[in-house]
Amino acid sequence: MCTLACCKPLIRLKAEPEDIVIGTGSARCGLPGHLIYAMRVGTVLPYDDYWERHPSKRPSAQTPVKKRGDNIWHRDESGNWRCVPGALHDERNRKRDLRGRNALISSEFYYFGRDAIEIPDEFRHLIATARGHKNTYDRDPITRFWEWVKANAPKAGRIGMPFDFAEPVCTACECNLTRAPVDCL
Repeated sequence: MCTLACCKPLIRLKAEPEDIVIGTGSARCGLPGHLIYAMRVGTVLPYDDYWERHPSKRPSAQTPVKKRGDNIWHRDESGNWRCVPGALHDERNRKRDLRGRNALISSEFYYFGRDAIEIPDEFRHLIATARGHKNTYDRDPITRFWEWVKANAPKAGRIGMPFDFAEPVCTACECNLTRAPVDCL
C-alpha cells in the first residue's frame, strides 16, 4: 500500500479515485526529472477514517520502513488534533498537513526511491518544474505516462528504498541487515 497523508495538502484535498499522483526527485538529491513514485489513487479517506482503518500505517519502531508511517494525525478524547510522538512530522507541520484533510491510498503504485528512473522528455510537461505541484487534466498523456511507468518498472509496489535510509534494509522483512535474523536473509 502506498499512502500520501502528510505534505502536499492541495493534492490531498482535491485528489479523486483514479487520479495519478507522482513524486519526482529534487536537485538537492541529484535526481531532478527522475520518478521517485507513481500511484493511482484508490481511496481518499478523511484523516479520522484513515486513523481508524489503517493502524498499520502509524509510525512504529518495529522496522526502518515502519518508522516512517504517515498515519500520524488523530483526535484526542476532546476532539483536538494530536500528532503521534516521534513521527517525521510534528506540531510544526500541523497547519499544512491538516489543511489537506485527507489521506490518499493506493494499491496500484510504483515506488522507486533511491532507484528512481529518468522521466523521458515526452512526459516532462506533466511534472512541476519548481517546488509544489502541477495539475494535468489531459487524459491521453496521463494514460501514456502510466503505461510507460508500468513498462519500465521491474515490478509493481516498492522497488527501491527511500533516500534517507542510512542502513541497508532486508527487502523480505524490512529489518536492519546488521541485525537480521538468519531466516530472512
